[in-house]
Amino acid sequence: MPYIAGIIDTHLVWEPFSFTDYYLGYPVTVLSILLIYLSLRLRPPFLSRMYCLNVAIPSFCYAFLSVFPDVVKGIGLKSVWTIVVGPSTSIRVYLRYYAICSYPYFSTLTIFLAYLGHAKPFFFQKITKQRHITAMVGFLHLWTTISVLLFLPRDVQSVYLDTLKISKETDFSIIAIAFTVINLACYVLMTVLYVLALIQIVNRTNNTNSPSAASHRNVLKSVLIYCTAPNFFCAFALSGYFCLTIFEVQGFLKPSHWKSPREISHWIQSESFCGPVLLTTETLASTRLFVNVCTALIAFRDYRMALSKALRRIVMPIKMPFIAGVIEVHLVPVLISKTDYYLGYPAVILSTLVIYLSLKLDPPFLSRMYCLNVAVPSLMYSFLSVFPDIVLATGQKEAWKIIVVPATSIRNHLRYFALCSYPYFSTLTIFLAYMGHAKPLLFKRFTTRRRLICIVCAVHLWTLITVFFFMPRDLQVIYKRVLGISMETDFSVITVLHTVIVFVCYMFMMVLYALAIAAIRKHATSTSGNEEAVISHRTVLKSVLIYCTAPNFFCLFALSGYVCLTIFEVQGFLKPSHWKSPREMSHWVHSERFCGPVVTTTETLANTRLFVNVLTALIAFHRPSPRHLSD
Repeated sequence: MPYIAGIIDTHLVWEPFSFTDYYLGYPVTVLSILLIYLSLRLRPPFLSRMYCLNVAIPSFCYAFLSVFPDVVKGIGLKSVWTIVVGPSTSIRVYLRYYAICSYPYFSTLTIFLAYLGHAKPFFFQKITKQRHITAMVGFLHLWTTISVLLFLPRDVQSVYLDTLKISKETDFSIIAIAFTVINLACYVLMTVLYVLALIQIVNRTNNTNSPSAASHRNVLKSVLIYCTAPNFFCAFALSGYFCLTIFEVQGFLKPSHWKSPREISHWIQSESFCGPVLLTTETLASTRLFVNVCTALIAFRDYRMALSKALRRIVMPIKMPFIAGVIEVHLVPVLISKTDYYLGYPAVILSTLVIYLSLKLDPPFLSRMYCLNVAVPSLMYSFLSVFPDIVLATGQKEAWKIIVVPATSIRNHLRYFALCSYPYFSTLTIFLAYMGHAKPLLFKRFTTRRRLICIVCAVHLWTLITVFFFMPRDLQVIYKRVLGISMETDFSVITVLHTVIVFVCYMFMMVLYALAIAAIRKHATSTSGNEEAVISHRTVLKSVLIYCTAPNFFCLFALSGYVCLTIFEVQGFLKPSHWKSPREMSHWVHSERFCGPVVTTTETLANTRLFVNVLTALIAFHRPSPRHLSD
């Protein structure tokens, strides 16, 4: 039954995505109206207002036009529906891309201005005059309009191309590459601003006490912490841009390449290497906008306070005020923790399968190196997560009492090792895959067995060092006592260094993505030298670029957790002397602090991250390759 794969790819997985995305259009419409109303009703700082309005208005226009025809049809106005469905669909497609494309530009501008307000207040006052802000916002809207018109699907572009007398067979590869590079540059700039903002927060934590400085700092923290979530989807959208750019460069999007538009649509959805990525990015428009407007409502204090007051007015008459505390402190983290715990079982199975296939098969050494270094720590941690409960479930209570304490201690160490090692090995693998495709001769010299062993050992050693310094202080007690280091020692410099290094890894990975796209374009039509080797290198590179993107969402979210913990360390809140008991500190971190939701989520998603890592490792390297790439 070979057709089953096509059914699963095209219908079973993507139709639920599409339905979920469609029904999210209703809450997006309501939340966008609420965001616009609060922006006009309240008097928030102009940065908050500028960001929220420029996020909410395009989101509202798209979401409203998504649901309006069906609402009209649902209330029985079929004649009106017949009139509005055609033009509303055409306008909706344009607004869809406009709302999605505008976010990274306005997000980068907002973070940049928030950083300036904290780091360069006098320059901030000069640059944020009304006419300057109007000019910047107007330019971004103009640029978004241009980029949307150039990067829309070709069947939608036909109206504009016919008007301008431009052939549909025109090669838009340069424009597509420029669009992708600009979006990548925006994302890298945003990441750089994260690092600069963190440095400013560290440097000025206790140096400025003025209300203006405190206000700028609060806005900056809001943008840094809570506005991180939409960037997961933004990062995933970059992989979709890479796919479309590859198609454009290779000429697959020209009408003359296909018998009908239906044929190209079927090819992209079921036969193309980039199919899963494109289908996901195309069917998650309302989901992205829902996350955007939700985080805009949460990010800025004025909006949070207004929502909090409104919710109190609704909840107080019910006379159950404890509900908010239960939901915030217990219910959500417990649900996440339970889900994460049960994912430990499939993580054990998948990790074992990855290790078995890596040893049994004869894959390219890059595949084997990546998969083994991801799967072995994942297996050890996931196994120790579920093993004590398996022993207890079989009735061996005495054995459980003996093993539970050492298993828990070792598990906690392996947890941080497995999570910290991923960004380093992922960056190393993408770098080597790019070298194999772009610089094959240098790649052969560089990837001798001895050098690779040294590199892998160095990465493991660095991971051990970072785990030692970045583990929670209650787990560091053993090492600190052996080395004679006080638990009151200030580790702020080390934690800042660790966070910056992880940021640099992530930025380097994004740069390699851009270089890989350029390399694929360069070698799209020419395969000089050993053609079989070049094709194999290209396959490995595409696998790493496309399918190994998913774990980087969790890696990106973990960065915000590192930022939070670094802020705690710098402010001295992680020292034992600051609290009466570890329980008091834990309760404060998870429920009362500004970073609480971020820390709670990142701490309770270990098995989820490892499950995604090993699953994508199984998916990424799926085609047998010749032995010439081996050691």
